[in-house]
Amino acid sequence: MREGRYAEAQIELERQVMVEPRNAGAWLDFGLTHYALGHFEESQAIFDAIVREFSPSPAILAVIANYRRPKPPPPRQPNPRRWNGDVALWAGHETNANAGLRLNSLTLTFPDTTVTTELAIDPRYQARPSSTWQVEAHAEGETPLGDSGVSLLGIGEWRDRHTPAAADFGTRQTQAFLGLRSALEPADSAAPTSTLWAVWAGHQQASLGGQKLLDNHRLLATLERPLAACQARGGGEIEWRRYPIQSALDGRYQGILGSLGCPLGGSQVFLTMRYGGDRPDAFRAGGVQTRSELAATLQRPLFEAGRLEISLNQSRQSDRESYSVLLGDIPRRIDRNGFSIEYAHGLGAGWEVSMRGETWRQASNIELFRIRSTSLLAGLRKRF
Repeated sequence: MREGRYAEAQIELERQVMVEPRNAGAWLDFGLTHYALGHFEESQAIFDAIVREFSPSPAILAVIANYRRPKPPPPRQPNPRRWNGDVALWAGHETNANAGLRLNSLTLTFPDTTVTTELAIDPRYQARPSSTWQVEAHAEGETPLGDSGVSLLGIGEWRDRHTPAAADFGTRQTQAFLGLRSALEPADSAAPTSTLWAVWAGHQQASLGGQKLLDNHRLLATLERPLAACQARGGGEIEWRRYPIQSALDGRYQGILGSLGCPLGGSQVFLTMRYGGDRPDAFRAGGVQTRSELAATLQRPLFEAGRLEISLNQSRQSDRESYSVLLGDIPRRIDRNGFSIEYAHGLGAGWEVSMRGETWRQASNIELFRIRSTSLLAGLRKRF
């Protein structure tokens, strides 16, 4: 901070207050860096929290009082280039490595009759447990585009999963996104930056057993701004979904999205949502689908070098039309609920070891789509 490198100091201080949430001095420095960077609303929210939570000394109160009024910031400088990433190796066990069915047979009802028949399910498509190992890589960053006030954003992810007892169901997932982000205020404005706009374009792929399963193109536009001590984001998205091995599933998704991140004691809580409709390109069983997703994540430092993360998610997919006359002649509804917990412990020099437990359950009004799985993994991660 003394050298004027406020953006870099802010990154380090954000990490420090996560690890030491009761360190009032670190919180004060964190608020001062926000103020120096022109983030007036964020700095005031941090100062309020210091006064409320720490009963600070008169000296600290005097410092805070001096920064209670906004002052014209110096000419805005481009943010420093910031990129980070990690690579992780996981190994463990899954109870349903092939996302197999929970039933041994399926009842079919013929239309306009009372005739039913039992159809045996091929054992290959029933749930199979397996050991598993996975490799993951993630990178993201931001680079200012000259003095324009606009930054170039990038995100890339890669995940390779192997299941020896269900080798045909190994998966590979990749995604890459590029975006632009800037403040709504002009770059030469003297007003503190508050609302940010961003646009993103990306590509996602998934393969199953060596065959390309999914090929998506996605566009997003969002606005982001502080909300008291929180950070809120909202926007819209369009997604072109392509299934190379089954083109009848192709469609276009349009919807809204939102997120909210807030401090909670010594923790951080993140809420996200998506809601929209998936319209098929041609005939598809069930017709137009309505999709909704909700997720909540809590992150909290533990011990001196540990981090706990707990996540809950729920999604629903509802067809507008009957899915099949042989399966009750009703619109299909699929509800998926998941829970995961992960503990990571730092070893120094960017290395950490982790344990992750995850369970998810897919329920449906049509028994063919009921699935359940649990996994337990141990991992080693290197952060850059």
